[in-house]
Amino acid sequence: MKKNKKLIYIIGGIGALLIVLGVACIFLWPKTNEKKVFTDSIQKAFGIDLLEVKDKTVDNGNRIQHVYIDGSVITNGQTYVVKDDIYAMLGKVYMKLLLTKDGQELDADLFLEDNRLYFTIKDYLEKMYYMDINDMYNMEEKNDIEIDVDALIKILKDDFYDIIDGGKLDVENTTKNINGKDYKAKKYSYVFTGKDVYQLLSNVIEDVKKDKTLYAQLEKVLIDANSKARGVTLDIMFSEALSGLEGLKDLGDLFTYTTYIADDKVISTEVQISLTASMGSSTQTIPIIIVINNVEKYYQAYASAMGMKLYELVIDRENGKINLSSNGQAIVTGTISDTKITLQGGPLLEKDFSLVLEKSGDNAGLLSVVFDGITASFNIRGEEVKEFPKVDVSSALHISEVTEKDKEVLEKLFPTQKVYEDDLDGLDEGEV
Repeated sequence: MKKNKKLIYIIGGIGALLIVLGVACIFLWPKTNEKKVFTDSIQKAFGIDLLEVKDKTVDNGNRIQHVYIDGSVITNGQTYVVKDDIYAMLGKVYMKLLLTKDGQELDADLFLEDNRLYFTIKDYLEKMYYMDINDMYNMEEKNDIEIDVDALIKILKDDFYDIIDGGKLDVENTTKNINGKDYKAKKYSYVFTGKDVYQLLSNVIEDVKKDKTLYAQLEKVLIDANSKARGVTLDIMFSEALSGLEGLKDLGDLFTYTTYIADDKVISTEVQISLTASMGSSTQTIPIIIVINNVEKYYQAYASAMGMKLYELVIDRENGKINLSSNGQAIVTGTISDTKITLQGGPLLEKDFSLVLEKSGDNAGLLSVVFDGITASFNIRGEEVKEFPKVDVSSALHISEVTEKDKEVLEKLFPTQKVYEDDLDGLDEGEV
């Protein structure tokens, strides 16, 4: 039982730290040092920079994208012709979908704005209806809640930086071989302990508590009405989280994080974990290694244990190959070029699958997919436009106010547990 608890602490601790690493890796210290280079490399490896995303969101807020899709879907001998007009900008999306089968048309408008999804079906529904997204997920109205992202990022950044002991950070110049080619790189390696994980989470919680504004914002987001009714507070949630991970403090090394940097770019990242498993009357240590290599036109990611690659993805642009495999057997294989990607299912997929995505012009392409008896082909075109379509929602009713006639139509068009061709069968039989 004690070994099982230890295993739970190890897995939980690794998961918790990796999540925090993914968010906390935005470090802008003014002073350059090896510790900074190492922590910066985690950001680069995860490809996350929340500040850049935030700024780009603001910059692109008024841009309107228009995507037009036309094609067909064939399933069980039935052919559906699809035409889809989509307009999108920050905060709202409008889609006009025309689905045709055997001369019968389903012409639907969907509009998402201010956390509401509006919809109507021409010639079938009497009214336009809407659903509150929060109601769909049993959430409180949180549109007006703002979180001080900068303050939260600063806490994560500072606290993560503080748990790294510069004296324990191994740094060396080395040569890293990737895909048969040697790269001169600087190798950074750090062993994270259970105490590191617990200390990081504890420090973040304490610093959030000190920032009264940020604390209030997070409490409003994380504690819903049902939890409040039961007397749950953010303090209680934090305390339970730390209590559940208390055992981490007594554990030793959890995992080793290693990164290789060449020409200021992360070319390889490795995470090595050692798990102890019971084998009858004895125990065995199982090393698990997760590796991501990313150089020039070559990308490789794999997880291995006991000398076997459990899963491996290789995207080799130089030789035009894609391969997803498990223990050496293909799940998906394919080819890749600047204008075309093809994929085919391998022996392990156990389902008929193929995909072709081909560039046919500027901001235009062709997509063909075959999967488990369904064949779909689409032309896709995209452009930036000046105006967003005007959608009149002034007379829309909440879905709870649906008329009896419209309720009957919706139930026949979208019967429970029926998909694909069944959605329009009622039209052929004159049920609508």
